[in-house]
Amino acid sequence: MRKIPVLSGKRAKMEAAALSNAGARAFRFSTKPSSLALAFILNHSKAKKLVFSKAIYSRMAKKVIRAMKNIGVKVEVVSRSAGRPRSLQNSGYRRARKLVFGGKPAAKACKKAGISRRTYYYYKALEENR
Repeated sequence: MRKIPVLSGKRAKMEAAALSNAGARAFRFSTKPSSLALAFILNHSKAKKLVFSKAIYSRMAKKVIRAMKNIGVKVEVVSRSAGRPRSLQNSGYRRARKLVFGGKPAAKACKKAGISRRTYYYYKALEENR
């Protein structure tokens, strides 16, 4: 699977990136493009799919989006997660939970699993609120 080129920055930078990837069938935008930049990109590339984040899509003019759809360009909206990625991928919590269910006190289970008690109770609250 080919990686989708990312267009960002000012209009001139977006246009230059679009020209260097003229054969690309899709583009992803990390900044809101102007109507002129969109027109240039669509006229000078083979793009049939444009990918925007929710934030960028919500700030775009609806008539521009309608016009893109009318000419056959697929507009895709993706949600991006914000913030720092988690360093713990639930494995430590699952290990501690298994020990607690086995009868060990939470403090000892957390120490054995390599996580803090605060982290254990944080993940426990997340699990209960699902």
